[in-house]
Amino acid sequence: MDRDSIPTDRAANTLRNGDNGKCITQVYDAADYRDCSDSTVWWAVQSRSDGSFKLVNQQTGQCLYSKGLGQAVFVGDCAQNTGRLWRTGSGGSLRSDYGGCLDLGTSSGLMTQTCAGEASQRWTSQA
Repeated sequence: MDRDSIPTDRAANTLRNGDNGKCITQVYDAADYRDCSDSTVWWAVQSRSDGSFKLVNQQTGQCLYSKGLGQAVFVGDCAQNTGRLWRTGSGGSLRSDYGGCLDLGTSSGLMTQTCAGEASQRWTSQA
């Protein structure tokens, strides 16, 4: 995801995966990927002055967050910053300030993995 393609502090967008074409969604407190017509695929970007941002689900008001490299990604309270700050990376990746790139899980869900430029780590913002 190129920095120029990330809409900041405005209407929500979907984030489509470069490998399977599915969008980031919220399923209870977990982050997952589903068809892009699902009601929980809309995310707003709350930018910060240091170039990082939070991804806020428009239906629930909760933030996408990482628990660290090699761990599952969840959705929860936006009040704290730990694990909830993201940055754009090379090749369309989303890099967690907690370590790693947002990636598809092994069988389902999302996780943060070592950034390797894989298609599964590429995300495209679409209105």
